[in-house]
Amino acid sequence: MLLLYLATATLPTPPPLISTHTGFVMARQRDETKEFMQAFKLAKQGRFAEAATIYGPLAAQGNNLAQFHLGNICYLGALGQPDYSCAFEQFSKAAHAGFDEGQFALGTLLEKGLGTPKDLAAAFHWYMLAAKQERMPEAQTAVGLAYYNGHGVARDDAEALSWYKKAAARQHAAAQFNVGMAYKDGRGVRQNYKEAIYYLNAAAHQKFARAEVELGRIYLYGLGVPIDQQKGVGWYQRAAERGVAKAQLGLGRVYSTGQGAAIDHVQAYKWYSLVLMGKDISRSDSTNATTFRNNAAAMLTPDQLARAQALVRDWKPVIE
Repeated sequence: MLLLYLATATLPTPPPLISTHTGFVMARQRDETKEFMQAFKLAKQGRFAEAATIYGPLAAQGNNLAQFHLGNICYLGALGQPDYSCAFEQFSKAAHAGFDEGQFALGTLLEKGLGTPKDLAAAFHWYMLAAKQERMPEAQTAVGLAYYNGHGVARDDAEALSWYKKAAARQHAAAQFNVGMAYKDGRGVRQNYKEAIYYLNAAAHQKFARAEVELGRIYLYGLGVPIDQQKGVGWYQRAAERGVAKAQLGLGRVYSTGQGAAIDHVQAYKWYSLVLMGKDISRSDSTNATTFRNNAAAMLTPDQLARAQALVRDWKPVIE
């Protein structure tokens, strides 16, 4: 994965597909606009079935925004179960009418094979159309990822970086992270740690977890910069307190090894335990956290172990 956000064999896990910019497709008639806003308010209140009864006729009349929102309701399964065929139908209508959010959503379905056979070339086509409208940094990032992975287009690291930069200029955190990693690893550009840290910092200050973890590693181990253990631990701590598993694992290693802080097996046990309590952790992280926690536990007295377990029970993530 090379720690590139969304730079995997599949495009983003997209739920929820939500409106991503302030552009508003004006309805053709004033009463349609009023009806749309009524449906929008109902959806915000969680009254999706009622919203769908209003979106449906508007979508049939060609209201692109209503088509997108109705597709969103189908996609998310807000009426029960996800209906990807419905989502594909509605997103397709909006996309073919030139609505960029519909184009991006349609590309996502084609990329993932939801409601339609998987078609990477077609997905790239729709991502590109949305990206060229220059209102959706998400679409620009998706185009960059397609070039990075060679999905539907010939692999081209320099072209990927070009599209990431377009999105990064609009403060899109994932794109900023990807640009930072490109400079760090020298992909599509000459390796440049100064530029890497600039972009990683930009993403990290938006609380983009992967950037925080990467900065922690860079400073803690002196990767291309002088070692700054205080700064490295600080980035780990910031993400770990919000429940980011890789940061918690890194912080556990800090306390186990003494690299960045005094050895503290109670704290190490705590952070490894929290990794194992997290959701969607990788198999390798789970295996490592289990091994490291067992090693930490072996270093604790019964009283220390009880204190460590109490810290785990009492811990709550920071909500910012």
